Amino acid sequence: MTHASDEQTRTVLTEIEAIARLGTFGHSLLGRYKNEQFGEGTVPSCHLRWELLATNVHLYQQPTKWGGFFGPVSSNTNEEGPYWEFPPLDEITSECIDYWQYRMLNSQHPTLRAHYADLVWDLHSKVKGQRPTD
Repeated sequence: MTHASDEQTRTVLTEIEAIARLGTFGHSLLGRYKNEQFGEGTVPSCHLRWELLATNVHLYQQPTKWGGFFGPVSSNTNEEGPYWEFPPLDEITSECIDYWQYRMLNSQHPTLRAHYADLVWDLHSKVKGQRPTD
């Protein structure tokens, strides 16, 4: 499986790899890109959205509402009472899991490979209804 990325995405992925070599995860970098490149009404490419999701899903010590150990980085009820979470689980699609699996196999830095592997293992069955086979 290959993922053809646009030039902007390739630039971001190169920076993510460079930051990982320095021992830092891509949160601040992706936050900067989100704020600078994707203002109101602008939707990033699928690959960048999936990268943003990967950094906004939190690993917890105990199982979450999502049924595994990863869950939203933030959740609460608003004044009217409905529950909200960020990111919402429905943003993690089958295509997102496939992309994370691709990144798990193709990232240069071992920490990134491990992070994507953990995401795939924990969320694959929730999103696709079965455990990963690779």
